[in-house]
Amino acid sequence: MKTVPELFISAVNKFSSSDAVMEGGKRVSYEELGRLVNKFSSYLTSLGIKKGDKVITLLPNSIEFVVSFFGIAQLGPRGERRNIFQYVPNRFNPQRQYGSYRSRARQSG
Repeated sequence: MKTVPELFISAVNKFSSSDAVMEGGKRVSYEELGRLVNKFSSYLTSLGIKKGDKVITLLPNSIEFVVSFFGIAQLGPRGERRNIFQYVPNRFNPQRQYGSYRSRARQSG
């Protein structure tokens, strides 16, 4: 059975020119994603992070989240992933705040 990093490398090699991640109007190909993941993984290594270490990411669903997920997986430490909006109080959560404004606008006519 292949590991997540092996599956990722296989996808990068097989679909290099295809879109891997899309966020808003930005598109990242598998080839570019592979480069970003390697760069992030190298950065973590330069910080002394190694297999068995715990690495926590606190990011919204984004290109950066995908890069961090595969960069951490490539090194082998145990990754803990969290969506930032789970930890932001309602009054600061843009996703919830928007709905709140919308309902106030309906009430005001």
